[in-house]
Amino acid sequence: MLRVKINRNEYVLQDRASVLEAARSLGVYIPSLCSHPALPPVRHSASEAFVFRAAERIDGDGGGAHWDGCGLCAVEVDGELVRACASEIADGMTISTTSPEVVSYRKQRLAELLSNHPHACLTCAQSEGCPRTQCSSNVQVEERCCELFGSCELEKVSRFIGVPPSVSRYRPRGLPVLSEEPLFAWRPELCVSCLRCVRACRDLRGVGALAFVMTGGRPVVGTSVAPGRAESHCRFCGACVEVCPTGALLDKRHSVGTERERALVPCRNACPAGVDIPRLLRHIARGEPAKAARVIREKVPLAFAASYVCFHPCEEVCRRGEINEPISICRSKRFVVGEDGNEVRPALERRSPTGKKVAVIGSGPAGLTAAYYLARKGHD
Repeated sequence: MLRVKINRNEYVLQDRASVLEAARSLGVYIPSLCSHPALPPVRHSASEAFVFRAAERIDGDGGGAHWDGCGLCAVEVDGELVRACASEIADGMTISTTSPEVVSYRKQRLAELLSNHPHACLTCAQSEGCPRTQCSSNVQVEERCCELFGSCELEKVSRFIGVPPSVSRYRPRGLPVLSEEPLFAWRPELCVSCLRCVRACRDLRGVGALAFVMTGGRPVVGTSVAPGRAESHCRFCGACVEVCPTGALLDKRHSVGTERERALVPCRNACPAGVDIPRLLRHIARGEPAKAARVIREKVPLAFAASYVCFHPCEEVCRRGEINEPISICRSKRFVVGEDGNEVRPALERRSPTGKKVAVIGSGPAGLTAAYYLARKGHD
């Protein structure tokens, strides 16, 4: 057990972790942009010799360099300023996340970051009620609020730290919006170089379509092999979009709230039975047909028959069709339930007889499925 004190409150931790991870587990908020719970620390990422940003090739200062991160997670440990993401918890440690030194340092790092990112949305007096249809403050078009206004992670972190009044005005760099390729758009003008997308592509997905170079002490993100994402072996999985803290990488079907999942996973929403199609395909890709069949049987007990009468509306909305052609989801289901047909399954539990009788009109898969569930509930 490790006993630590954070902001004068005592805590007990069971396992070693970084100060940032420990604070998260205890519900103590420490701002950060480069850190993400699903990704390895940014300091473990090494730069490449060059990257592409559209047709432009950007050469770095040399491959193998490392970046130490955004610095917004600074805390005071036993009187010394350290990065919470790079410091490990130790027994008896005293941590402050709110000391004047910490607050001042975070504001300094935030000012450096915002000087290279449009930030009129953070300093505009009309930002709270901005309709985004017109700008009453006459902010230049290149600096106006992006589509993520109100749900941007950088915005939330900046509000927490406080935008320094001394932050210099952002001067647009005129970088092109790259939206020719399918599914999502890339706006380098909004990139804060947190390298989340690079790590998601390389470490989470094992692809490496994105990389970065170090130029003048700052990381620059781009595609790793060729000007286009497809030529750099991008799978268009969208992991980079999901971890991006700004609007630099944005799904073309951008939506928020309850419509977000419907837009990003339309196949599951289109399935009349509500089969978790992404999970089904994931098990198939891993060579786990038995697990894939169980995903189908969770919703469709008579899976074999249903796989032959299914009119696959999921394929009509499959987003893979925007890249080349829809995934053959129906044939995939037919394959796994066929492979699973000889598996001996345990007897299903059935409730005590209720004495009630129910007539099911129709003997197709829907009628048989209704009869199946009614019988399990004890009805005749």
